[in-house]
Amino acid sequence: MIDRFLNLGLVPPTTIRIMDGVEGSMQQFIPGAKEAYDCTERDLDGYEKDLMKMWIFDTIICNWDRHSGNFLIKNDKVYAVDNGFSMGALFGNRVVEIDSKIDGHREFTKFGHGLFFDFELPEDLLQNFQKFISDNESKQILKELLSELMGERHAAAVISRIEQVGKIVTEQKMIPNSANPFWRTYNL
Repeated sequence: MIDRFLNLGLVPPTTIRIMDGVEGSMQQFIPGAKEAYDCTERDLDGYEKDLMKMWIFDTIICNWDRHSGNFLIKNDKVYAVDNGFSMGALFGNRVVEIDSKIDGHREFTKFGHGLFFDFELPEDLLQNFQKFISDNESKQILKELLSELMGERHAAAVISRIEQVGKIVTEQKMIPNSANPFWRTYNL
């Protein structure tokens, strides 16, 4: 849902379903896609834009479980799959709740190329954030949809995170500051 509102194009169509009395999600299968762990560094050349988008997306949704088994590559496109450890997911025996503050530092690396600090962000990503941040109607619709799934407080936190991340990246046009952790730099 967040992927769609920010027009990132990373997450395959996903829906909530109840099967055998258990609620879960179903995601469109991407036939012929390679899991990133089956790729070499050379296989990932040219995917920097999508990987940066995914890095930022994971920051917004508090996905601390993105690894090379949780994204796919096919036809010059990255697909962010298995987003189950996000939005207040269960880690071990404790629940990590999403917060409106950006207080963690994502250590997602791109196969030896290091963090996505100081890389110029794709123009379409910056435009998508600018459009969403200035569109109060879209923010309200997303907040209402998220409220149905996770409650109003968490939905408001997600919108706040989108606004904070969007403000930073549109002003800086990059994930700034390779010397210091990104989020702490801004005292958010």
